Amino acid sequence: MKQINWDEFIKEVCALLGLDEDKMNKDTNIYDDIGIDSLGAMTLGLKLQRTFNKKVPLSATSLINTLGDIYEVFNKSEDS
Repeated sequence: MKQINWDEFIKEVCALLGLDEDKMNKDTNIYDDIGIDSLGAMTLGLKLQRTFNKKVPLSATSLINTLGDIYEVFNKSEDS
């Protein structure tokens, strides 16, 4: 299982969402701080799965609130 580097991860997230990397950290709340809704979170997750070639179970989405949560889920997920 290939680990994803945080810098690579946050660079991709910010590119997908049009955000400033310097203002994002593992505690950034995707709902409150970034302002995406559950559908946006699902869309982001699908795009990241393709980018990083990972399979993330749908059940994992209930555990996600921060960018750090997404990062951890992806690093625990199997490669596609």
